Amino acid sequence: MLSTPSWWECILFALWLAIVVYIPFEVRNTWRDRNKPLNRGLMGPSSIPLDDIDEDTVHTITARHGERVPAVKELRETYPGLSLLDAAQLVDRHRKT
Repeated sequence: MLSTPSWWECILFALWLAIVVYIPFEVRNTWRDRNKPLNRGLMGPSSIPLDDIDEDTVHTITARHGERVPAVKELRETYPGLSLLDAAQLVDRHRKT
């Protein structure tokens, strides 16, 4: 027959259970993601002022692609922190001229 567990035993059991579930989960995630590159070089959209973007580069990219989507994609690859809306507006502005 089992005795009624005390609060201390319940806390220890909950702690033991959390450790037993958390550690294998983290080990599995770390092992699975071991070959993924870390994205430390990306900047947020607010950190790239639109004035710092070279207009000649935007014009070259826009002229190289006949369609809007590939031009926006290449522009965002060239400037990693550029937001989708800003890139689309830059491409549209250079396509009209």
